[in-house]
Amino acid sequence: MKVLDCLLNWKDDFLVPYELHLKNLIGSKSFREELTTWSLSKESNLIGESHRSYLVPLVTRILIPKVRKLKTLASRKHTSVNLRKAVLGFLAQLEVDELPLLFALLIKPLLSISGVDMMNNWFWSSSAWSMDESYSFSVLKYFTMDNMVALSWKKRYGFLHVIEDIIGVFDEVHVKPYLDLLMGCVVRMLGSCTSIIDSGKSNGLSLVDMYSSFGLREKGVGAENQIMHGYEPVQGAEIFMPEDHISLVLNKYEDHDFACDFWDLFFTSVKSLIDGFKQEGASSEKPSSLLSCFLSMSGSYKLVSLLYREENLAPDIFSILTVPTASEAILSCVLKFVENLLNLDNELDHEDGAVNRILLPNLDALIGGLHCLFKFSNATRREETETTELERSMEMEIAGAIHGDGEGAIDGDGEGAIDSAVSLLENRRSRIGEVEKSED
Repeated sequence: MKVLDCLLNWKDDFLVPYELHLKNLIGSKSFREELTTWSLSKESNLIGESHRSYLVPLVTRILIPKVRKLKTLASRKHTSVNLRKAVLGFLAQLEVDELPLLFALLIKPLLSISGVDMMNNWFWSSSAWSMDESYSFSVLKYFTMDNMVALSWKKRYGFLHVIEDIIGVFDEVHVKPYLDLLMGCVVRMLGSCTSIIDSGKSNGLSLVDMYSSFGLREKGVGAENQIMHGYEPVQGAEIFMPEDHISLVLNKYEDHDFACDFWDLFFTSVKSLIDGFKQEGASSEKPSSLLSCFLSMSGSYKLVSLLYREENLAPDIFSILTVPTASEAILSCVLKFVENLLNLDNELDHEDGAVNRILLPNLDALIGGLHCLFKFSNATRREETETTELERSMEMEIAGAIHGDGEGAIDGDGEGAIDSAVSLLENRRSRIGEVEKSED
């Protein structure tokens, strides 16, 4: 408040008319009311056009602590989260070209001293407030592995929760220009998690020791899976899941074209987790965020080709079907993954080779997985989802397509196998859904 009073002493035309609004945003008593009664949008005409370039940066700087730190908003956690979303909704009224400062201030705490000079230019020079691809790249280059590993877990938690709220509150027009920057930060955090785990293993640390170094406590699942799929700080903050944010964005903005370096970092970071998919099926109740990422990619024309970057990705996912104790939720996710691939192949009239490059080398694994799924269903599931003649004929048809006409079988006579497979998977997932509802 004292800083604002000093600025007001200058009696600038762009400040004096908004004195009460600014003080209400700083104070706690009138803060909530001010968010609902004042507006930053151009359409409201509550801010003079000539004043916006001076006033908007000031408002952004006043509100950014309330976005980053929940304790500045309210004493109760859930109240703080809701109020932060209200602040973001208030800022979402700004024009797209008025938002770069907001995102610059959000990522500033993540950067080490090596990036200070560059970031200062961004903060203070209005001519630098742009968000094209080259400028995002110039910022992300400071997010080196050493810098990311050195970040405190508190900063990671805070940043990821803010990103989640931004994606939920901002509309597509306002958030898409900044997706490369935001998700570039997230995928580098994911990479640093892998690096920490690999370093711990190479130094002979047990998973319990790594737990202690992360400040986490066990929740009844494998330590390594928790470190990568969900963290729970001892202080009680919510679960930290870098892959979950990537999955959220892939589902919401499936047409966004992420750069090659994003996917390079992503697949490098999750390679060890892919190897553990079968173990995940045996020990987890719900699909991991990573499996949800691949599920999103399996239904996208633009992203499906990425699934054969890792040779063992598809067979490792199919192998989950061979785990007798796999939960209904995980099995449903895997079946949906297969169904998406088969549907894409049908919709493309078998002309696109991307799906075939995933399915053809792994059809034996898929058939074996489906066979185990039908064979090892427990008594309750089997009673509700008893194997039908269609299910058995599907296995025979796909097997015939593989062993009958060789590589081209899936494109020719194998079309009937694909149609049968899609029908089977739809029926199977539908019945699994009915079982889940009856159990609830």
